[in-house]
Amino acid sequence: MKKLILFVLAAAMTLALAACGGQSPAAPAPAPSQTTPTQTTPAEPSPAPATTPAEPSPAPAAPDTPAPAADGTIALTMSQIALQVGETAVPMPYTLPTLADAGVPVDPYYLTLEVGSGEFFSLNIYLDENEDYVIVPDYYNGGDAAVSMSEAEAEEITISSFASAPEDQGVSLLGVGFGMAKSAVLELLGQPMWEDDTYFEWTVTVSDAPYEGSFTVYFTSDAADAVVSQADLSVIEQ
Repeated sequence: MKKLILFVLAAAMTLALAACGGQSPAAPAPAPSQTTPTQTTPAEPSPAPATTPAEPSPAPAAPDTPAPAADGTIALTMSQIALQVGETAVPMPYTLPTLADAGVPVDPYYLTLEVGSGEFFSLNIYLDENEDYVIVPDYYNGGDAAVSMSEAEAEEITISSFASAPEDQGVSLLGVGFGMAKSAVLELLGQPMWEDDTYFEWTVTVSDAPYEGSFTVYFTSDAADAVVSQADLSVIEQ
């Protein structure tokens, strides 16, 4: 009996050892990953937006000059009956305030004067200190009472030079200015109605108002290469 019990215990121990030997050892815990931090490249700055070069300012418009004369007559519009001062056109009736606004050096004293009823008044407005260049508006008061010079109106205006060799002063009538050659005047305005060696004269009509008159240009001499010394534009309401 004892032998049987010992045999059973020995068999049980053998089975227990076999069961223990069949278990796999526990897998070691994974080592913490040694990840290298990713190096980031700084973002390149965005390129500045392309700028479009500014377009150049357009050149000032040329003065509104008339077409060349037909049979000695220049056909004008009211906008062309103007004294051009630099880039500014001073329209007829050439008031002193509009001349001053265009840059003509109007003496403030002139504005204190009056034009009596039925009177003509010509002003000499000098462009330079030597008084070699002058603008002469001819004012007329057809009303019943005197008016101030700032209110007076002129339908005739003259530009004139006392210089022996006039030069451009930035003022013109119908595109004609000081120092302009005879040939250039003829090319611009066409053949005049009347002429001699020292002057040209055209008749003037106005298409958009009841005015007519004349335009006369004087030269420094009778030579072929003479230049403009005076121009006179006169239009009268009909």
